[in-house]
Amino acid sequence: MIRLFRLVHLPFWRRMPLQAILPILGIAVGVAAIVAIDLGSGSTVSSFRHTMQKLDGNATDQVFPSTEPLRGQLAYELARVDGVTAAAPVLETMVLAGGEPLRVYGVDPFAESGVRQLGLTDLGSEDLDTNTLFTRFLSEPGALVVSAPFARRQNLAPGDRLTVAVGAQLREAFILATLPERVGDVDVPDNLALCDVATAQELTGRDDVSRIDLVLEESDRGTTLNELQRLVPSGNSLQKPGGRTAHLSGMLRALRTNLEALSYLALFVSLFLIYNAMVLAVLRRRAQIGLVRCLGATQRSVLGAWLIEAGIMGAVGTALGLALGLFGSRFALTGIAQTASDLYGYVQAEAVTLVPRTFLKASLVGIIASLATAFLPALEAARTTPAHTASRGEVEAKAQRQSLRAWRLAIPFALLAAVCLLIPSTQATLGYVAAIAIAFAVALVTPALGALLLERIRGPLAASFGVVAGMAAENIRGSLSRTGVAMAALTVALSMSIAMGTMVSSFRQEMLNWIADVVRADVYVSAATAEIDRLNARIDESIVDELSGRANVVAVDTYRGQMARVGNVDTYVGGVHIDTYRSRARVNMVKGPSADLFLDRIQAGQAGISETLMRKSGLSPGDTFVMQAEGQPVSLEVAGVYRDYSSDRGVILLDRSTFERVLGSRPPNGVALYLAEGVNVRDEVDAIKRDTAGRYALEISSNRDLRDNAIVVFDRTFRIARSLEIIGIGVAAIGILAALLAMLMERRKEMAILRAMGLTPRQLYAMLAAESALLAMVAWIFAVLAGSGLAWVLLRVINLRSFGWSLPYHIPLDGWIANLGLSLLAAALATIIPILRSRGLPVAVALREE
Repeated sequence: MIRLFRLVHLPFWRRMPLQAILPILGIAVGVAAIVAIDLGSGSTVSSFRHTMQKLDGNATDQVFPSTEPLRGQLAYELARVDGVTAAAPVLETMVLAGGEPLRVYGVDPFAESGVRQLGLTDLGSEDLDTNTLFTRFLSEPGALVVSAPFARRQNLAPGDRLTVAVGAQLREAFILATLPERVGDVDVPDNLALCDVATAQELTGRDDVSRIDLVLEESDRGTTLNELQRLVPSGNSLQKPGGRTAHLSGMLRALRTNLEALSYLALFVSLFLIYNAMVLAVLRRRAQIGLVRCLGATQRSVLGAWLIEAGIMGAVGTALGLALGLFGSRFALTGIAQTASDLYGYVQAEAVTLVPRTFLKASLVGIIASLATAFLPALEAARTTPAHTASRGEVEAKAQRQSLRAWRLAIPFALLAAVCLLIPSTQATLGYVAAIAIAFAVALVTPALGALLLERIRGPLAASFGVVAGMAAENIRGSLSRTGVAMAALTVALSMSIAMGTMVSSFRQEMLNWIADVVRADVYVSAATAEIDRLNARIDESIVDELSGRANVVAVDTYRGQMARVGNVDTYVGGVHIDTYRSRARVNMVKGPSADLFLDRIQAGQAGISETLMRKSGLSPGDTFVMQAEGQPVSLEVAGVYRDYSSDRGVILLDRSTFERVLGSRPPNGVALYLAEGVNVRDEVDAIKRDTAGRYALEISSNRDLRDNAIVVFDRTFRIARSLEIIGIGVAAIGILAALLAMLMERRKEMAILRAMGLTPRQLYAMLAAESALLAMVAWIFAVLAGSGLAWVLLRVINLRSFGWSLPYHIPLDGWIANLGLSLLAAALATIIPILRSRGLPVAVALREE
């Protein structure tokens, strides 16, 4: 079979290289999408994990605050326990410095030995020795030792002053020294600032610490842990390291799953190209196949030679895709990290982590999928009888019969989709299976439906646009063996794009409606660090009092947020002034009483829960649940379920009095200002900025600014998804190009005859363009139908199970029309090469051959 491949197959690809390049490009794009998304999303978590591991150092256990602040003095008590090698207090916070997030780590250098090495012992310079620097580090207020890359980006040198925003406060610090970029085998994070614990407490205005890192001996770990549990106060908790990474990984799971599903779409569409290329190759070389069978080639050797051809195309395409995916993974990493930061707080993207498993998975998927897709055409070639040289008409008649039989194959896929949608489940996996089954069913029935539609519109096309348009419709219908697969590929790609676009549009419209109901204040004020450290970015009550006293402010509402846990679900707890909320905002109820009664119950001490939390926890109105907030169990009753899109982790809504009763009094995270009637909002925003400049670090936005920013974040979140949609359509366009080229090569004699009978070059070009446009339009018509169904699956099944949001169905006519325009553009670009090829059509030579 290898000899047969070398003697027969290779010469064909040398003569027709474009026929091999197109499916190879399709596979490459599909594999690249898988690699880029897998590496990008995995590296986002990996970068965060590596940063945390560097900062956690050798810690085997950690003590965190729960219901009570964590005393730094506890570290020195724990250090005296037998089996404890080190106990180091840490005060960690995120600040803004020069507009850039900076992670400030307050440590006790004397307790750090054995925990982590970040270069504090290597700070000596020509001007100051290590001892002097170390003394200044401990004694001088505001002394920071920063990462060298951060200092270079901010153009800072030792001795320079630095103003940092800590929550809503501005603090003064100075650069004592810069950290080495690498300590031993550890890369120092490039946005890190180290300081003494006392300095960190001065900067943050706190008198506690964030955690205590412990290093325990393994020899008698059980006894040591028992003693530590006895000493750790009930208001604090002893945990293993890695919880923050696991938390981020869980938060990104749904986002990563959806992006991976879209990346597999590109490969799914590209498989049509492999199948189409093999089908066309078998059709074009049927006489050659018959000849080699006459010369003694066995069915097994013919089948093997064709599979070798498919395997080589798959391998080359996969190798190219791995390289493209590695190149694109950096962009995917940046996009996913930005999305994670928008949704969950600051997540730094350091570098792409190369995971061999990802490359192995993509390689196996690319090659195995290529072989599996090519098997049926290869089997068809192997079964060709030695004397068989079927005519073009017989081949097309067979293709027509196969397209009709495909209806029967589509039925099991449709039934599989129905079963997956009917099975009750909280996981999105069955939804994806249903979507794939629908896509397969659509692909199977598209050629037959397309042929039927083209037969119906051929006459009206000829009457309206001339005989050339009618000929184009008949050419596509009569060349179903060549055009059917391309039509199916484009239909699947467009239907997925329409489904995704419909889902995004519905979500966007619903979010706009929700923002209009909830975001009613004129001005919103938050701490400058809210975007990078939301839970800890609070506004002092003195600032709230100052804002409340402004002449143009008639009402003030504040929002307090805190993480909590209900069962095994991490969620937000929000505290608001229900009286102000009732008079200003509009509540959209999902389940439970009327909005007024719902707010009455919350004001009486019950809890409102968002739809997302209801679906994740199984709670309903009237249920009693236990909320673990900072380790403290609190029993609450569900007042009702309301619609909220602020978090995919769910929200518990409490009145401020209830919030303070169960969680204690704390400064708010945000302030909403309602202005007197007739006051210009923009002027008031500018006035507040002027009055607070240089005194506070605040983010001040008008109602309109906040809404616009929410839309920017929303669109940025779905930017990668949009890119993957375009990739899928691009792959399908390659399929159209392959089909048109095959039709052109097969119809050289036919076109020569038409030219001899008076068809002008311009009419020939118009016919090719019409064929391409008809392919795109027919595919778009079926894609709108199929995509509408897939959009329902995305909205009512996958999205609901992934994020917990039930979204109404909005029909985005403008998006569907734009999708048609995009498909026509792809088809037009795919027509360029066939038109250029047709210019050199040798009419006289073709007629002599005939």
